[in-house]
Amino acid sequence: METAARFPDLVASTPQRTYAILTKYESLRSFMALKPPKLGPMYYENAAIYTNYLLDAYMDYKNVYRNIGTHLYDIQADTKKIQPWDPAAQSFTTNEVMSKNEIELPFEATIKGLDLARRACRFQMIKIVNEVDAVEKDPSVAAKEDRPEAFQSSIVFRERIPVVVNKQKLPHLKIFGVDEEPPKLIEPAKDDGMQEVEKEKANSYLQTQPDVGVSMRLAPMVGTAFGALFCNLDFVKAEFSLRTVTVEVEKGVVVAISVRYANGLQATMGTPGGSHKVSLTLRPADGQKIIACSIETGRWKNNPDASTRITALRLYTNRGPDLEGHSKDWVQSRDETGTRDGVEFEGLKLVHFDPLLVNAHIKGFWGHALTTNSGLNSASGVYRLAPIWGNKEDTTESGDTSMEADMSLVRTQPERHVINCADRLGWKDGVAGRSATIEQSFNKPLPFIPTVIYGFRHINVAAKDSPRVALSLPSVTEWGFSLGLKSFLHPTWNLEANVMVLPNGVFPFQHGFVDASDNPGGRKSTDNASIHVTFTKPFAKTPKVAVWFTEIYQPKGQRSLRTSAVDITPTSMRIIIETWDGREFDGARVAYLAYPDNNDAIKGGSTVFGPKEDWKLTDWPGGPFKSEPWVFTAINMIDIGENDDTVDIMVDHEYSTAKQIRHCGWGSKWTSLRQIGQCWVGILC
Repeated sequence: METAARFPDLVASTPQRTYAILTKYESLRSFMALKPPKLGPMYYENAAIYTNYLLDAYMDYKNVYRNIGTHLYDIQADTKKIQPWDPAAQSFTTNEVMSKNEIELPFEATIKGLDLARRACRFQMIKIVNEVDAVEKDPSVAAKEDRPEAFQSSIVFRERIPVVVNKQKLPHLKIFGVDEEPPKLIEPAKDDGMQEVEKEKANSYLQTQPDVGVSMRLAPMVGTAFGALFCNLDFVKAEFSLRTVTVEVEKGVVVAISVRYANGLQATMGTPGGSHKVSLTLRPADGQKIIACSIETGRWKNNPDASTRITALRLYTNRGPDLEGHSKDWVQSRDETGTRDGVEFEGLKLVHFDPLLVNAHIKGFWGHALTTNSGLNSASGVYRLAPIWGNKEDTTESGDTSMEADMSLVRTQPERHVINCADRLGWKDGVAGRSATIEQSFNKPLPFIPTVIYGFRHINVAAKDSPRVALSLPSVTEWGFSLGLKSFLHPTWNLEANVMVLPNGVFPFQHGFVDASDNPGGRKSTDNASIHVTFTKPFAKTPKVAVWFTEIYQPKGQRSLRTSAVDITPTSMRIIIETWDGREFDGARVAYLAYPDNNDAIKGGSTVFGPKEDWKLTDWPGGPFKSEPWVFTAINMIDIGENDDTVDIMVDHEYSTAKQIRHCGWGSKWTSLRQIGQCWVGILC
């Protein structure tokens, strides 16, 4: 872990050199052209699989180490006791054999034995760190079956630890000699709309936790029972501490809700990827808790098939600030109608939820949500929702002390990833309507969910009725992300995307998306789109804005499409999506990144390349960086004539220095490329 922790700083010193080392040979054009026919690239998948296993084992041992410490504290406080081993167990682990992996004897059921177990756990963690260093020096050790295990399995180690139990379980109160029935987890009321499946779900917890209703309560849901039923009580205990709630909104409806707890547990309900995302991070050190919430439901206007769904989630704390999980243009409805993200809704109702127990606060949520693996669509989102209340004090130790800090002050490094379907999935031949969702881990876990930008690097599809391609971001966590790549109907050979994890605490930025369908008054395929965007928070001065495509639908005739940001002010801008010379496009989605102008940490621009144009060296605007920056590039313009073969286009950068970027855009010899535009951004931390 120490080696892994040093990796980002070492990469930051020479990012371009590290990128060259990590780039796969088959991604290098010169290698593919000059390599002998029998020469193949080296593969490191075995080492990657093994190191992921090492990380899982290390985290498991870390939890064991923390739990043993908690048990020792509780035993000294006289609230718990050690359960004796079976009398048949006569041999125990001693100091002399503690470090041997083949020893599977239990530890003594005493405080001394528990302390020895904690010490042995620490040495197992050190062995894992040493194993990481060994794999770094020689990746082939990951595939040696006859090599002795470097450390003991955490599962086996857990079996050796004495069991610690509560000294006494308090019985239920008795009134006049009769056991008092424990309170129910939910109290059904007349006309509360409770579904039978919801009642069964609530009652299922009573089978294993009969007294769960003493400290936890489920509120009745609002909305439509559509999608899969979820309940955070599946993994949340009464003493768990809720730390972060994130709400994602798309076209006026809540599409995803994410919760994170102090012990590192986290869950997402719905389909992530909404264009508007807000988060609330609680500060238990200040006694901050969520003590009330309001949930708004509604349905799309003039659509008889539309279901009532969640349009807003507002959370209120006892210290502030509060969370307002709804569209940017949200205004409380007076006559059950209103506009959310420019979409008209009817049947809008705002329901307020107060605590169902004395001194209760929100522990999580339960409801119904539809998760779509192919990315966001009109059906994705949360349809029914209610809070889970609990009044037990939060005693869970934080697994990440950085959560206590102001996240705006936490600095993280950028990361660059290239997602290549032909590489990752072995795409060959031109299969029609291909799609994939690819998981990618971060270089190391982050203290919060970061902002991830993505755009097209390479599109290789059949020429007829194309391109119809799209990128999406189904999920992002502190550990990684999943990227969706999809083509519609036409044969597809490959899709590639450039992805960058933006740094935190380095420079202010605002990121979002616009769709051609957002054009005021709608649009026909012959119309261009002009969408006004108001920044969530005004910039001090007029910012720079980078724009690029994440979806393109232009299946007929000559393919001519570009996007740009105009009329930029400190508070707003307009994004143009346009074609020319009487051509058409069915739709497009554009991502934008607004950032301060004349900033030493981020610089960018846009370049247009002609057919067969060679690599260009372009100076960074506003002067050079202090050292080599990280670079993100994406397609922001296409101009392709009609042809019968393929649409095979690409933008890329070969390398960058503190002064310049060497980059290019091109089309294959089977593509009648006239021009291709490239958006490029450099970031230095």
